[in-house]
This record gives sequence, C-alpha cells and structure tokens, in this order.
Amino acid sequence: MKDSQKLTICFEQLKTIQKFADVDSKLLPLIAKLEAEGDLFGPACLVIYAPDPIFVSASYFGKSKGPSKPKLFGYEEEEFMKKQY
Repeated sequence: MKDSQKLTICFEQLKTIQKFADVDSKLLPLIAKLEAEGDLFGPACLVIYAPDPIFVSASYFGKSKGPSKPKLFGYEEEEFMKKQY
C-alpha cells in the first residue's frame, strides 16, 4: 500500500481519516486484512483488547476496493506465472 493512501479508521463511534504512513503500528494487522480482503462488502474489522475491548474498523477513503492481488516484479501473480511458461 502506498504511504499516501487515505484510509477511514473507526474506533467505536469515532471516525478518522488518515494516510497509511500515519497509521499506528498496532493497526497494521487490520490494514493487512483490509488489503487482503478489500472493503467491497464492508470494512475490515478488528477488536483490540487494551484494558477494555475496542472495536476498530478500516476502509479505503473515497471508494471501495476489492482485495489486492499479489505482485511479483510489478506483474500480478497470475500474469507473471503465465509469462514464465
């Protein structure tokens, strides 16, 4: 994910908009889930257990995106494998 990608992060009822570069490292598993699953059908969700459980969700700012496809040397994985054969 690019550092300039804007994300909507919700902590319970508090909604913030942040760039990926500014996201706290404790939320990186949530961002990895968002990148893997996308947010076409709803935000990626996580419960953080500090002293009390906090519900956190993340989605892309502006428009929804599907899951990101893994890339090898700049090509999508399937395209790269086709070029190999």
